[in-house]
Amino acid sequence: MPTPSPRIQRARPGRIAGSFLLGALPFALLAGFAVRLAGRATDDMYITYRYAQNLAAGRGLVFNPGERIFGITDPGVAILLAGAHRATGLAIPLLGTWLHAFSIALIIGLLVAAARRHGRRPEAIVAGFLLATSSVLWAAQGSGPPVALALLLLAANWQEKRPVLAGLAAGVAVI
Repeated sequence: MPTPSPRIQRARPGRIAGSFLLGALPFALLAGFAVRLAGRATDDMYITYRYAQNLAAGRGLVFNPGERIFGITDPGVAILLAGAHRATGLAIPLLGTWLHAFSIALIIGLLVAAARRHGRRPEAIVAGFLLATSSVLWAAQGSGPPVALALLLLAANWQEKRPVLAGLAAGVAVI
């Protein structure tokens, strides 16, 4: 039977619990921000939300029904939000907030996992804390860049063991 590594032998229950709590802090802050800001976005995001609402209602990916003018920055987010709205019945601005929070949580989780493999977990937790509390990111809640970044990081994480899924995630990130 292999002997545990010295690092495992030195770990104390209190130290493990403290490490877990410290690692969970960015996610707790992220959830708090999402609850506090749920459904509140800047005016530009409401353009995406209106496109999503019209798509969910069967009027097409349009701002005004009957007008075929493409004026949306994040069509992939609008399509995703429209599908989520149809599936859940939840308000699109609320879904935009939770998509944003989930994307940032995925980014933080992937960064912490990668940093842990390289012995840099504390730095990643600090980075996660900064991401979770970034007013710049929260001002743009519901927008495409955090979703795209999360998908690209996921693709990078999957590139060796799951190349097909990595390619699909990277392809969806472009949308």
